[in-house]
Amino acid sequence: MTSAERFPIFHNGKWGYIDRNANIVIEPQFNDAGRFSDGLANVRIEDECGYIDPSGKIVIGLQFEAAFDFTEGLAAVYVVNRSLFQTESTFQPDLDKGVIPSGLRQQFEYTGIALPQNTLVEVVERGSEWTITDPLNEHTYFVEKDDDALDVYIKGRTQAEKQLPDYKRLEKVGGEWGYIDKTGEFIIEPQFDNAAPFSEGLARVKVGERWGYIDKTGKQVIPPIFNNASDFSEGLAGVETTSLSSAVATPKKAKSYLIYATYLLSIFKFGFIRNAMTAGTKYGFIDRTGEIVIEPQFESAFNFSEGLACVRAHVGLSTKCGYIDRYGNMVIDPQFRWADRFSEGLASVEIKGKRGYINKRGGVMIKPQFDDAANFSEGLALVEIDGKFGYINATGQFIIALQFDWAENFSDGLALVVVDGRQGYIDKTGNYI
Repeated sequence: MTSAERFPIFHNGKWGYIDRNANIVIEPQFNDAGRFSDGLANVRIEDECGYIDPSGKIVIGLQFEAAFDFTEGLAAVYVVNRSLFQTESTFQPDLDKGVIPSGLRQQFEYTGIALPQNTLVEVVERGSEWTITDPLNEHTYFVEKDDDALDVYIKGRTQAEKQLPDYKRLEKVGGEWGYIDKTGEFIIEPQFDNAAPFSEGLARVKVGERWGYIDKTGKQVIPPIFNNASDFSEGLAGVETTSLSSAVATPKKAKSYLIYATYLLSIFKFGFIRNAMTAGTKYGFIDRTGEIVIEPQFESAFNFSEGLACVRAHVGLSTKCGYIDRYGNMVIDPQFRWADRFSEGLASVEIKGKRGYINKRGGVMIKPQFDDAANFSEGLALVEIDGKFGYINATGQFIIALQFDWAENFSDGLALVVVDGRQGYIDKTGNYI
């Protein structure tokens, strides 16, 4: 039986999996469970994530704070090196064995911080530096590791910060994102402040406050210079950059995205200022080399799908959604209050407060009548009217009547639905499996 025949269910407060015949094949035991992707599924027990195979066996241990599904053979995971332990009456100088050195405890007391016996303390290691958090009092103290023990020097949100000015402040506390393969081995070591799954061979990662892109070896392909970024789709990715108002004259063909990301430095240096300027953010598109191929000019932009991308642009004093082609040409004028990507030849749009569907020429194919309308998937689209969900076909005909309190798109021939708090899966005829 393949992973495509595993469907997550929620039963008695836990998640498990059923097969296409509604047989429970993996007993409910997880606090959270995702769909199988690349042969593995992301599951959570308590506060830790790991991965199971189609038999339900945990093949990558529960060890991550957060984790994405596998895509293109890799998964982004978030790790924090931490250990929890209780303080003891007799202390040893080896923190790795779960005790706090007595000298450190004395230093806490010296600075007016009392750690009672058996207080639960959380320790986070980052290289040679550590932080100790007392959850009861919600205090965090910064210390440094020397050889196998912790020094008694403390730096943090206490008076000790003034008493010990010579010790380096730990600016960044917490976990980092990296990428593992299906054996659980780190292919790209944890080092990023945020990360997304791979798409078309590249993954977007955040370093500090900026986004860039890496390849599957972890090599930086496009530097982290963007305020925001989306996954690559059809060879292009939407990015948000800092731009200048129309009062500024920029080069006719500014091929370097650095002009946008570091506009103050670049523009002043090369003398492109003409008049007073104001700064804002705009969205455009880059190719896989990082070259800007559609100039930043939109208020927002979504991924390309079926050759078109939904963008939001100014129309008078407001903004509206329209669609551009790969060359940046506006092929469907901005006119919609809301719009979604194209899927199976149609896109959901909002007209006069209701949602319907248009074709790639902008013609209305299914009149606006729904409170909500999702993308088409496997020939059907999920729609909502007055709090009830059902499914329509490409002509707008209801194939499965409005009857569900909540529902998802079809995937692998089935859709998850909820009625009166009870969930189940239906097939494309609307029958429960």
